[in-house]
Amino acid sequence: MSLPPRVLSCPEYGTNRGSGYAYNAHVGGRSLNEPGMPKPQNVPVIADSKTPTHLLQSYTDIDPRHNGKATVGFADGHVLQLPLTGISKLQPELPPAEQNHP
Repeated sequence: MSLPPRVLSCPEYGTNRGSGYAYNAHVGGRSLNEPGMPKPQNVPVIADSKTPTHLLQSYTDIDPRHNGKATVGFADGHVLQLPLTGISKLQPELPPAEQNHP
């Protein structure tokens, strides 16, 4: 199935500016079952963004452009509009043994 090109673009972000969304850079290549990962309903995966890299490194990359709220998609598939203070941590906690490895 083919999607129209603009279907993955936020209509409020503006034309010719990119999609307006970014992915959580801290969860790529990780399993939801590994130690330190929160429950899927608490893992933000995609959100409204103002970064040209399309990667969410920190909360400053999230754009609360919908009346002070950002649209956020979570690992379990639900989507909410939340203020920045209502969004779970982007970077999951690592067990102590993993924190010391490069």
